Amino acid sequence: MTPYSNIYTRFIRKITDYNLAELVQETAEEIIKGYLISSIAKFNNCGQDLNNRDDETDTFNIDLTEKEEEILSINMVVEWLNPKILTDENIKLLLTNKNWQTYSPGNLLKELQNVRKTFKSEVNNLINAYIATVERIRVLR
Repeated sequence: MTPYSNIYTRFIRKITDYNLAELVQETAEEIIKGYLISSIAKFNNCGQDLNNRDDETDTFNIDLTEKEEEILSINMVVEWLNPKILTDENIKLLLTNKNWQTYSPGNLLKELQNVRKTFKSEVNNLINAYIATVERIRVLR
């Protein structure tokens, strides 16, 4: 059995979010759990049934590999970045900014999108490597 906290720890090491750190622990864990649930939904090709879990005890009823935990945590980073990019303020700044400066809000938005793209690419590479490994194991059996 794999506790959600294994994945949470990997996720927390990848980000710096002082707002999250300032929240009451229960609220922060609820937000992080939401990122995990979304991450699970996007890990379509997992060789294990990620729905085989107990959300009350925050535990998977299966033993996840380190690679599976890592894929979930990186997907959680993507989920964490999405609301930071898709804010009303960023969209307004992007649409109304006529004087592009060296460090304009539009450039900031592009940079955030590039960061998200990097993480999505990393998780896709991990998933592809994971699928190849699972297929090799199936062939060997």
